[in-house]
Amino acid sequence: MAKDDGAKREATAEAAIRGTFNQVKAWRSAARFEPLAGTELATDNTGWLPLPLTESVCLSLDFASEQLDQVGVLVESGNLSLTSQRVLIRTALVSASIALWIVCPDEPGERGSRHRSLIEQNTYRHQQALKKQVDLELASGQPVQPNLMTMLGHVDKRLAEIQSLRASFSEKAQWNDTSIIRNASKVAFGKEPNPDGMANEAVYEFMLASSASHGMPWGLFNAVGTEATPSDADGRALMTLAPSYGALVNGYMAAYWISVASWRYLVKRGR
Repeated sequence: MAKDDGAKREATAEAAIRGTFNQVKAWRSAARFEPLAGTELATDNTGWLPLPLTESVCLSLDFASEQLDQVGVLVESGNLSLTSQRVLIRTALVSASIALWIVCPDEPGERGSRHRSLIEQNTYRHQQALKKQVDLELASGQPVQPNLMTMLGHVDKRLAEIQSLRASFSEKAQWNDTSIIRNASKVAFGKEPNPDGMANEAVYEFMLASSASHGMPWGLFNAVGTEATPSDADGRALMTLAPSYGALVNGYMAAYWISVASWRYLVKRGR
């Protein structure tokens, strides 16, 4: 009976994941979203012109749908794996959560504050990467490319501008992926009987997938479908684990439904 129950759960998980593929493909092929004049998003976009709020949200949703689409590509080609889909799902979960976290607040000031936090984080990470690229070129003994220095100067300028802007609003909150995922999950699943519990699950899936993202095996231990021999005198056992839809479904569906909620808020505020 237990084996039959497991097969049913696996079939249900597979059906849930496959049932999203058409919508994900529709997101991938959707025309660029432009808020109508006079809408909340049209006003929000004036807060940071180099990368307006709407474009930031749409970029995050593009990242999420691309990752979910690649999960579908692997599934439909019969390449279910222990780790590769989890890495894709983790990125989709983070990206969708960023989008919803920014666009969901009813207060324009809070949307702007969250957007500025994203811009600062993105610009800071870009600056770090460019500085490392400069170091690599200097180490090679070759002259640094002029366009690279031009770009670094531009990014330095933008980072100073956004940090000054945040300071003018007395904004000190640091970037925190876990908090963003928890917040977005509570919004996306707010009408469910236990939104806090579902938010905890989404954060757990993010943490679990981090093991694969960082090349560590701990996320596979005691995963769905694990079989183990009795332990030997040293407490060691042979563990066997096959990839399964059951291991992916919670993280995948969290990223999917957070994306759905993000699109709903995007339309609400921009149409």
